[in-house]
Amino acid sequence: MDPRGALVTGGARGIGRAVADRLAADGARVAILDVDLDGVDAGPHLALAADVADPAAVGAAVDEAAARLGGLAVLVTSAGFGTAKALERYRDDE
Repeated sequence: MDPRGALVTGGARGIGRAVADRLAADGARVAILDVDLDGVDAGPHLALAADVADPAAVGAAVDEAAARLGGLAVLVTSAGFGTAKALERYRDDE
């Protein structure tokens, strides 16, 4: 198993995409995971759609990324959501 597989949540746009592109430039094989991939040009990355709030969907995406990339050594959690507020004001289900 080659340890250069990486999974980036929120990887379709913004900071997550910049991180995914940088990892790829440094030699990693990258899967981007995002809730909405409509209109996204994944470029060289494996694109997987899943909502990070759905544990089963995330588990399936991790399994697929690991299988298709030959393993995963890196996880970057960059998925964002909703309205910004102080961390302590979020409920667990958010």
